[in-house]
Amino acid sequence: MDDFTEAIIRPPRLEYALNDLGPAVGYINEKPVTRTDFDVVNDRNMTLKCSVFYPTEYELTSGTLPCCVYCHANAGCRLESFTILPSLLKHDICVVAFDFAGCGISQGDFISLGYNEIHDLDAVIDYIKHQYHFRKIVIWGRSMGASTALIYGAGHPDICGLILDTPFSRIQQIVNDVAREVKIPCSCCIIPLGKRKIRQNVLKLTGMDVNTFAPIDSASHCTVPLLLAHGRSDNLVAVAQSQELYNLYGSSDKKFMMLDGDHNDIRDDQFQNVCLTFIRRVCSTEGSHSTANAGMRADLSAENEEMDEVAEPHSETAPIFDRRNALSGDLSFGF
Repeated sequence: MDDFTEAIIRPPRLEYALNDLGPAVGYINEKPVTRTDFDVVNDRNMTLKCSVFYPTEYELTSGTLPCCVYCHANAGCRLESFTILPSLLKHDICVVAFDFAGCGISQGDFISLGYNEIHDLDAVIDYIKHQYHFRKIVIWGRSMGASTALIYGAGHPDICGLILDTPFSRIQQIVNDVAREVKIPCSCCIIPLGKRKIRQNVLKLTGMDVNTFAPIDSASHCTVPLLLAHGRSDNLVAVAQSQELYNLYGSSDKKFMMLDGDHNDIRDDQFQNVCLTFIRRVCSTEGSHSTANAGMRADLSAENEEMDEVAEPHSETAPIFDRRNALSGDLSFGF
């Protein structure tokens, strides 16, 4: 496999040991929290490694608590979810995290930037609905995980909302970006024979056609509330991709935030708390999305007033979860 193809479908794999997840029972901000690990088999007969984190005081299968399903970036794994655990669990929001096929310690050799990952996400959500009876579900995705969540949301209007951090809109653009990162001339400058070979390699190994697969095609079909974010200094995925996605998104209940930092930076407390406010709102909404609370369309300053109540400094996290683990691998191709 050539370096170009490898950069697209086989980025550095962030592997870890189970003990990196911490103890199964511990505390976050003095709140007892339990982690339950489970396996899900996807449509390609690959085993996905998954975890659900929940307040110990609740029965996991009660179906009474909202749930946030976290979808990691292409070079990530479920350890990425450690960045969001403190704020959500403090407010009785369960978190489900998993390794996409080809990532972390799940089975599989390659990723496909959302093409096959959508089926992984579908299998995980189907499992937690039937096994743990979760009904109020928000999907929080980053980069590849965000694009996967977008595609899923288009076909599942029953979820409560989407948080998309730096999604990409078209694989062709990612191909050009990867070409730049691995010091290969931009794909528009590669001879036609070489371009066809790359396409053939990716298609053969993953089933994805880099010429036609475009997550943005799902944007107009999504009707669930959306919180979209992108780093101002992102030099890997252009801000214009998120802006185009936002403009085409099929719901008026949407917000676009520009964040400090680049593609792989840990997001700050302000963004974490805006996300928390969003999840609490959409998971408590009664009736259709069209009658949702108008707060999503309010100024960010209004949301900041509510942040005073929910702010959780990350430094308070107990040793059960170490946020540093979330970005301990090589995320140089963190799409």
